[in-house]
Amino acid sequence: HGLNADPRVTGIIIQRPVPVHIPIKTLQAAVHPLKDVEGMHPASIGNIVYNQLDLAPCTAAASVELLRETGLDLKGLEVVIVGHSEIVGKPIAFLLMSEGATVTVCHHMTRSVAAHARRADALFVA
Repeated sequence: HGLNADPRVTGIIIQRPVPVHIPIKTLQAAVHPLKDVEGMHPASIGNIVYNQLDLAPCTAAASVELLRETGLDLKGLEVVIVGHSEIVGKPIAFLLMSEGATVTVCHHMTRSVAAHARRADALFVA
């Protein structure tokens, strides 16, 4: 909790793996949402879903910014994300949906990932 209160600390990332006796969810909940650069605090996750971001998850936000820099219009863009991790895949999906993109998320149980990827205007492997 000391890092949350320290004004010199502007962001906190939980480095994995963590010791087995410390539940990851406990650590995620301990990071203040305004310093949660990965977006893993329960409040941060809700803010991502509802597009009420004070701080967007760093990797997902950077990924969306790279796509934006291509000059493609994100509205209506067909985006396929291969991987639905809590840190990268899901946040990218929610950020892109808030921009008006049409998002398909593929994972280990998705049939014919290649078919989804072929129809994509943009593809993320997360």
